[in-house]
Amino acid sequence: MKNHEFKFIDLRIDWAFKYVYGSPGNEDLLLSLIDAILPEKHISKVELRQQEQIPDNHKQRRSVFDVNCTTQNGESLIIEMQNAEQGDFANRMVYYSGFPIRQQVRAGERKYKFDPVYVIGIMDFIMPGVEPNDRVINRYSIRNDEHPHGMLFDDLHLITIELPKLGNDPGRLNALEKQLYVIQNAGRMSARPNEFSSKNFDKLFGVINFASMSEEDQEMYESELRWILNRNSELDTALDKGIRQGREEGKFDAACKMKAANIAYEVISQCTGLTLEQISEL
Repeated sequence: MKNHEFKFIDLRIDWAFKYVYGSPGNEDLLLSLIDAILPEKHISKVELRQQEQIPDNHKQRRSVFDVNCTTQNGESLIIEMQNAEQGDFANRMVYYSGFPIRQQVRAGERKYKFDPVYVIGIMDFIMPGVEPNDRVINRYSIRNDEHPHGMLFDDLHLITIELPKLGNDPGRLNALEKQLYVIQNAGRMSARPNEFSSKNFDKLFGVINFASMSEEDQEMYESELRWILNRNSELDTALDKGIRQGREEGKFDAACKMKAANIAYEVISQCTGLTLEQISEL
């Protein structure tokens, strides 16, 4: 892919998102994103943590977070970038929340007490399985179903960010929406928009500029792109094969019903495209 046509890397790709927001030296970019998502928390410092989570036993599934960090107050934050639609993404967010919760409970302690945990899912699709709305950001916590304002547990927060709900005019976006706009559209940009002129964006666009990356990082990114292209091609091929197979099965099913109704073979052949020999063998 040496004759690439992109100027900036696509931040919807896991490797690219981790490269920008999960790499040492870019904590300021991560902090800017988190502070825009959670302005009420006044987070002033983040510390990156281990991305790979080791399960309690070999039968459990290992997990690798896109971004795993803690704040100056000890809160745990996990951020996941999900490009392809995933029907059980909400379940995945809940599952991920269990790792930092368990890690805070120490043997010998008399109470189950731990610092707040935030799982932030940034997705380039509309969240399935929830009541639709036009909000880019939705926040979920554990509340009483009968009394929505009655909080049962205030230390677990699931936050979804649906990129398709963003506007297309950079000039009309707020500070957070501009950062999300870059995440969604960087891979398609041919130049930096005039509306993104802050110091934070100076660094962000410098980091995601493909030409400024080391040869090793360029190769890693292009390798990830090739893997995605190959995977999508395989999925498309399997889908096309399934559709063709379904159509063929549909033809035979229709022919069987028409034959049972004593419809002439010639008519069945004209309607289904099957040969007279195929129809007679049904």
